[in-house]
Amino acid sequence: MMAPHQRGVHVSLDRVATAGEPASPFDFTYAEFQNWYERISADRLVPAKEQLVRLLNEILDQELDEFERRRIRLNASRIKNPNRLWNKLLQKKRDEITDCESILLAVDDLIGLRIVCNNTSDIRRLQLILGALPTTEDEEPNPSIVVEALSERPYHLEPKGSGYRAYHLNIETPVAGRFGPRPYRAELQVRTLLQDAWGELTHEDTYKPGARLPPLAQDLALHMANLLATVDAIAEDIRNELDRAVQAAVSDDAGTGRSASPGSDEPSTDGRSEARNLSISRTDLMSELGRAVAELTKPTPLASLAHTLQSRFGAEVTRDWGGFVTFKALLRAAVPGVDLLEQGPTYVIPPGSTIDDLPPSGSLSSTPGPGLPPSVLELRSIDRAVPVVTKHDMVDLMDAMVTALEESTWTAVGIDARSGEVGLREVSLLTRYVRDRVEGTAPSVRRKDVDFFLKALLFTGKLHAGTDRAAIIDALANALETRMSSRGIELPDGITDDLRRWLVGQDLIAP
Repeated sequence: MMAPHQRGVHVSLDRVATAGEPASPFDFTYAEFQNWYERISADRLVPAKEQLVRLLNEILDQELDEFERRRIRLNASRIKNPNRLWNKLLQKKRDEITDCESILLAVDDLIGLRIVCNNTSDIRRLQLILGALPTTEDEEPNPSIVVEALSERPYHLEPKGSGYRAYHLNIETPVAGRFGPRPYRAELQVRTLLQDAWGELTHEDTYKPGARLPPLAQDLALHMANLLATVDAIAEDIRNELDRAVQAAVSDDAGTGRSASPGSDEPSTDGRSEARNLSISRTDLMSELGRAVAELTKPTPLASLAHTLQSRFGAEVTRDWGGFVTFKALLRAAVPGVDLLEQGPTYVIPPGSTIDDLPPSGSLSSTPGPGLPPSVLELRSIDRAVPVVTKHDMVDLMDAMVTALEESTWTAVGIDARSGEVGLREVSLLTRYVRDRVEGTAPSVRRKDVDFFLKALLFTGKLHAGTDRAAIIDALANALETRMSSRGIELPDGITDDLRRWLVGQDLIAP
């Protein structure tokens, strides 16, 4: 016989716990909860978790080059322990839990996934990747993974009172059942190494829900969180300097300041170069680079391969690349006949791959399109979330941005423009509002493009209600230029004017 809640009828019953069983404030006993949870975990939650792990790893493998992939790792996954879940249910409002199945709607972290990355900028990189996924509000047919709209919780920017820092987001995936596929959601946590260490050291991840640490432990944990946040900022500065150094070191005139002879694969005979690198075996250097190229499965930037050598042999390897002076000369010696694409950021094209395997960008075309700065297309080749919008469609997109920053818009979506407390949740609200406003009148305006530009303003501190079109364009041009520079893209003369003309919807000035 089916239980009342299984028949869709809610009956208030006086549940009495058996001996040794916790009392239940719900219309089901603890034993009934355990039986339900054991069944649903095996049949639905574990398959959903395994599917999300696979899909996220595939997305990261596709979007990140080899070096970035080593910095961003799907570190842990779990199904919530039933005891911890029961304790969490006891803190919920009674009307949220009408039967066992309602737990799936009331609790968003039955499945937990954690990505751990090296630096805070890796979190921003992940936000852009995840922001390109469809959301639960999109009408995309049969998506394998979607982001739950308005589920972002930017604790990495606005820490909890305990000092906890991380970026949280809910994602969903469908799992087949008797009555067809049904979506199951998971909480995705993204932390830096130091944020993750804080969670482990303070037992943030294992402490009983509803319980509090002793007062002294709370104070010490908060102090440690603030200290580690400072160290995270220092680590980010170190990373930026190292990235700039490696990017410079792979250019043709890097190293000793002399260019290698065209077509030459021979190392320099400069005695000083030999002396500087006596601690590095040239044979080992070539062997390691050859191995790294042989293991590539997709086109990879030179800078990523250079990072691989640097991590193995140390920073001194970049001085003259084992006497070859330039990284490309070393690469051609280590991998004769290596296929290089030398338009924009130089890529190594491994056997079995083609330029079609590069991130879609259009940057490989000699005619990039009407009104599109080549530098924007180079950035798109690295970051797929960057909008590639023609000058004609850009006018509509900037109209949407103006709408998003009108004070009346902020009032309509419930954002207090005077508080100054604007984060990713507010960006999601604005993006959704603008999309609904322009639907049917400006079909070229995509939610993802509005979201990218609003986040660019947010991350640069320029997201304010009442900002006019000219100020929006100036802020976006500066944000894009900064992003290009940080990714090692060479900025040509007049780049700022080109970006502004593109954002205005005008033709570029011919070189």
